[in-house]
Amino acid sequence: MKISDLWIGDRVQLLHSKRIGTYEGTNNTGKLRIKVEGKIILTNSQNIKLIQDEYDNLIEELEFPEQKPPYKESTTKLSSIDLHMEFLDPEMRVPAIRALDFQIEKCKAFIEAAIQHKKHSITIIHGKGTGTLKSAVNHLLLDYSEFYLKLEVHNGGATEVWFSY
Repeated sequence: MKISDLWIGDRVQLLHSKRIGTYEGTNNTGKLRIKVEGKIILTNSQNIKLIQDEYDNLIEELEFPEQKPPYKESTTKLSSIDLHMEFLDPEMRVPAIRALDFQIEKCKAFIEAAIQHKKHSITIIHGKGTGTLKSAVNHLLLDYSEFYLKLEVHNGGATEVWFSY
């Protein structure tokens, strides 16, 4: 396996011991750092196999018909939203106590626009933090009948959302 094919957080199997862990990068001598049960194991690239996530297979099986969008091309470019307050409200005019409500309002408007424009997928960047915003986003998605599937991406800092029409 080529090291350049690996991403931090990829699930891998150690071939000699059959243990499963996550790729955590390389050390200063070029050995791969694999985290298994909370411990870092150093190994070489010949001793690992990339484990394909169950979601990878699912995405490949999904078939969405090609459609010409019934709207202007400029509106198709919007496929993700970053819910971090420094992006939504750079001047920080929203009081901290109301931040979560503000983020959910913006997320809701974004989801509704995506559904209106028949987007098949969007990405909602909520960050890792305490998980409060992520949980609120996941709960919000349940309000939409078009919501089909969600996948954690960017090591849990974002959610990829798929719609079905």
